[in-house]
Amino acid sequence: MENGEKIIVSEKEIDYGIYNNLLDFKDNSRRVIRKKRFYFTYNGQYFSLDVFENENEIGILEINIVEGEKVNIPSFISVIENVTDNKNFLNKNIAMENEIRKKVKIND
Repeated sequence: MENGEKIIVSEKEIDYGIYNNLLDFKDNSRRVIRKKRFYFTYNGQYFSLDVFENENEIGILEINIVEGEKVNIPSFISVIENVTDNKNFLNKNIAMENEIRKKVKIND
């Protein structure tokens, strides 16, 4: 990041019981999003691709690089837009109902 901040991401697989317990904290103003995540390497770089099952227009390609490293987008991927800093593409905002998303501009 520009100001020297670092992002730390932690993911953990949970079992069905924990998932059901966490449903008590679900934000009912948002819908469940379903996506498939594909991991792959291309030219020595590690990518993840999220394909949203209920959003046929959205697929998000993610790569983590060190500062100054050149990104080699795979030739079989067509990039429509760089959404790195676009808050509309955060999972919590994708989960908004389509009609609400059309009315709300989330970008800061």
